[in-house]
Amino acid sequence: MHRLTQDHLEEVLAGKLPAGHQVTAHLKGCHECSDEVDDMRLQNALLRTWSVSAADEIEPAPGFYARVLERIEATRPVSIWTLFGESFVGRHLVTASLAMAVFTVGFAVASEQSAPQAFLAQSASVQMDPLFPSAGFASDAMSSADANNGAVLMSLVSYQGR
Repeated sequence: MHRLTQDHLEEVLAGKLPAGHQVTAHLKGCHECSDEVDDMRLQNALLRTWSVSAADEIEPAPGFYARVLERIEATRPVSIWTLFGESFVGRHLVTASLAMAVFTVGFAVASEQSAPQAFLAQSASVQMDPLFPSAGFASDAMSSADANNGAVLMSLVSYQGR
């Protein structure tokens, strides 16, 4: 198609050019340009008939949109968290993990509460000599190893730097 026809193509297809225009004269003499313009007019007419008839005839079947939404839901990527919630093994794994966490926290809390009481009981059984704070004497209930540990601990606690 020649440049002159391309520049005025919209006016030619719409039929807005006057009879004496130079493009009209060119189309009468040039078979290549006139054939392409005729093909474009045919395509335009065909598209207009299809668009009018398609609007009247094509209607989706009942349930079409519901089936499309079901397919979209089915093709969604599966999250790792869904596997824990939906599978038999996953639910039991979560339950066992939670039970283990509760047991661990309970054990830690119980250990922390019993440690100061054991220390107080051990330090109360050690009697200190006020003249010699570094030397401790254990009561009869304590063994010699416990007495030595208590004496060392009390020596460290009562140490006064000079």
